Amino acid sequence: MESERPPLRLFPLGTDPRRQGCAYWLEMGSHRLLLDCGLPASSLFKALPGIPDAVICSHAHFDHLQGLPAFYRRYPQVPIYATPLTAHLAGGLWERGVWPGYDREIRFPPFRALPFGQAREILPHLMLTFFTAGHLPGAAATLLQNTQTTPAQTCVYTGDCSLASTRFAPGLDLTALRHWQPDVLLIEASLGSTRHPPRRHLENRLLERLISALAAGQTVLFPLPVLGLGQELLFLLKAHHRFTQASQELTVWVAPGLAAGCNLYERLLPYLPEPVR
Repeated sequence: MESERPPLRLFPLGTDPRRQGCAYWLEMGSHRLLLDCGLPASSLFKALPGIPDAVICSHAHFDHLQGLPAFYRRYPQVPIYATPLTAHLAGGLWERGVWPGYDREIRFPPFRALPFGQAREILPHLMLTFFTAGHLPGAAATLLQNTQTTPAQTCVYTGDCSLASTRFAPGLDLTALRHWQPDVLLIEASLGSTRHPPRRHLENRLLERLISALAAGQTVLFPLPVLGLGQELLFLLKAHHRFTQASQELTVWVAPGLAAGCNLYERLLPYLPEPVR
């Protein structure tokens, strides 16, 4: 017999127009959760309706966790959950001083790392499970279940996700998604309504334009994030036959933040797909 359903409320905490970031406030039964902590501290503390019982981080991009150090400094008692790879990437960027608003006097928050596919009771009657979301190594889709009800009250937060696998991360498994049957499904997708050409076609077009520019004696500048797309492009340049078999050497300069991200990726080699290793 189905028990009475407790309250389940979800509130987006907004986006700072100057520095993008996202965070969501979830009330599930008696628990209050913060899904991602991507707002700058000045915006985050104005938006928070209270002190959460736990913070759950989907992945290591700044727009999803840039507010964490300031949050932890104010609320050190609140546990923060992420996958081990997210904890490694986020902590590594902080240690290397490439985090927005980096302050060496602030200790980076300790994560409670939870591997993919392992359910854990993080609060009384509240189960947390991470699933591979694609997008970035360690990126997780979050499954939350309130077991005080029958069936369990369920919320799924995808974070930034990709159904297609990238070189560095397997995509979100739709087969697993079909079994969740959530009461609330929160999907992150800024380009979710757009159908893109196959990734390989886009890469080839990019390389052709790059080669044409270099042949004309031009210098090419790519604005790239420190994690994810930056490593994808550098891997493409180092592995594509148009450059490995070229007679002229290609010189690539990278910003310090991107270089730090590459160094962190090198330490993840055992966790990356075999062709990349």
